[in-house]
Amino acid sequence: MPTALRALFVAHQQTADRFTEALRQAGYTGSWQVVQIEDEYWAALKTAAFDVVIFDDTLPWRAAVARALHGLNVPLIAAGQTPDVETAVACIKSGADDYTGLDGLAQAVSRALAAAGTPPQAGESPALERALEDERRLNTTKNRVLSCLSHDLRTPLSVILTTSELLQRYLDRLSEERRQGYFDAIRNQIKIIDQRLDDISAVVRAETGRLEYAPTILDLAQLCQDVADETRLMIGSGYQIGVQTTGDLAHITGDPRLLRMALRNLLANAVKFSSPGQEIRLEAGRRDERAVFVRVSDEGMGIPEADQLRLFEPYYRASNAQDMSGAGIGLRLVRCVADLHGGSISFTSREGAGSAFMLELPLVAQVD
Repeated sequence: MPTALRALFVAHQQTADRFTEALRQAGYTGSWQVVQIEDEYWAALKTAAFDVVIFDDTLPWRAAVARALHGLNVPLIAAGQTPDVETAVACIKSGADDYTGLDGLAQAVSRALAAAGTPPQAGESPALERALEDERRLNTTKNRVLSCLSHDLRTPLSVILTTSELLQRYLDRLSEERRQGYFDAIRNQIKIIDQRLDDISAVVRAETGRLEYAPTILDLAQLCQDVADETRLMIGSGYQIGVQTTGDLAHITGDPRLLRMALRNLLANAVKFSSPGQEIRLEAGRRDERAVFVRVSDEGMGIPEADQLRLFEPYYRASNAQDMSGAGIGLRLVRCVADLHGGSISFTSREGAGSAFMLELPLVAQVD
């Protein structure tokens, strides 16, 4: 049976005809509108409802297409006649939910509709409405994740691309030491990408109640030292990280993977918001007979007072950090880790005078 679809095509008529043919061959029917300029696009969104928006991947104002859909829960698909990786990345960065060639357009539409759900009609059950609301929430999370990926991975990917091009062009002229330095730079950036993907995945799982928590006995002092060493390798010699641990920390109950994520994010923030030469400290010890603490402090730019109440909200970034790399998920992840352990995270900060974050954990973490 044909499937009715309300689609808006943002493309020249010839391209829109190709979109139409691809969808009709897959059994879609319905009201399909074509717009070619930005004013027409905005007018269409104000006067009609659409199940999906499909735009030509060569569209010069594609970022505006995505901005107009903010909050409308309408899937956005970029489609091209000759798809390639570079164009796909550009379209996703601009805000598209999916990217496809003409031969995959029908499947992309099907995926988009399944993810977005259909607005409930009068008389439908509350259970269905709740299910659809869950779908919308997950779709919103997906959009945020895509935004995080495009924002947070841009720098390491650029470093990898630039470094690999240098190796390709000048490999035979470089000394063995220089070659090794370039290869190390690529490896470090790949590690950064891997860590950030882990962080994003962990935050999404935490927000949906699916973050795995596996406590075991661990040595907190050794964990702190390991994370500090890893961070030093990533940031190079311009920054100094001092580590100080006191008391017996060799038999702490906690999830080492999650705690490593939390400490790595706290140290990464301290480095990001500090200048070379400013002191960064990682301290750990026994708070009392029932709890331990980890404290990360820096002398960097600090956090404006107006931003401090919202600092642990997912995807929130302080007003003085808008032009810096990051997606606003690190501190949210730290709070999720603290909560899972039955602990807490607190901080003190003054703009222009640095910050100190204190992670407090029970000696014997809670076990679900």
